[in-house]
Amino acid sequence: MTNPLVLRPTAVQTYLSCPRKFFFANIENAPRVVSAALAIGTAFHKGAEVLVSALKARRNPTEVLKEAEASYEEALEFERTLGDPDPEDDRFDTAKDTGIGLVRALANGLPTDWQPAQIEETVAAQITPEITLRGTTDLVLTDGTIVDFKSRARRSNPADIRRDLQFTAYALLRGETDGTPDQPRNLAIVEVTKTKVPAVHIHPTERTPRDFAVYRDIVTKVARGIQAGIDPPAPSSFCGGCGYREVCTLSQR
Repeated sequence: MTNPLVLRPTAVQTYLSCPRKFFFANIENAPRVVSAALAIGTAFHKGAEVLVSALKARRNPTEVLKEAEASYEEALEFERTLGDPDPEDDRFDTAKDTGIGLVRALANGLPTDWQPAQIEETVAAQITPEITLRGTTDLVLTDGTIVDFKSRARRSNPADIRRDLQFTAYALLRGETDGTPDQPRNLAIVEVTKTKVPAVHIHPTERTPRDFAVYRDIVTKVARGIQAGIDPPAPSSFCGGCGYREVCTLSQR
């Protein structure tokens, strides 16, 4: 009998991009270097959570901007303790100011007519009897729309948003939780770009039952690869920014 396996959407994405990286991060707990971009992105979500909580309390997000900034700064410092700062990444020097700019842009760019129903809720779906998918949705509105927050270097194009498997995972999870697994689900991706003047872009998208079926098949195949210990490295242009590149290089000498 196969041992039960619990996967998060980010872990599925990691295995698809590089099985070796997945094993370093999730199985071997290998040491890693921390990039400024990853630390900023994770900490940014903490600031966003404060702003969204204000919306739920029927307050303007700008009213809690100081609290959101403080939450970001605290989370950023914590992220820096999770590994050695990347010696080739000088953006840590400006990480605080970069993230504060993103939080301020979001405070002024959030639609004030949004009505939050759930914030940072962790939900699960059974893919097979042995495979569970578990993830945390940033925000669910009262009309059922799933909202996900991202900080990125530049604005994404609609085709990339439509194909993003992580968003499919969130839609699938909500459908299972709500008891509506076979219904299309609307999403809104709130993207704050790290441009000279940070800007907020809201991308509406949707996922259909066909998307869910394809994603279930992908998760099942990923789980089989993990359970079989299949972990080849997948060299790509992203290797230079991988937090495990040093240990990966050493392991292949």
